[in-house]
Amino acid sequence: MVPFVSLVGVTHAYGGTGAPAVDGMTIAVGEGEFAAIVGPSGCGKSTVMKLATGLQFPQAGTVTVAGARVGA
Repeated sequence: MVPFVSLVGVTHAYGGTGAPAVDGMTIAVGEGEFAAIVGPSGCGKSTVMKLATGLQFPQAGTVTVAGARVGA
């Protein structure tokens, strides 16, 4: 199965420094699948969505949606 949304080894820290909001995350979601990211406030849920939609770009790793790499 080729994933529709894929994050591989993604790390992102706001401002480029400090504690990462997402650190080394890898996840693959196929077309038609459902996935949920749950956790307490401040754990990086919104950051993952921003990375997947291109509103933020990772400092490390790759984000791919529908076969196209998301990036600056």
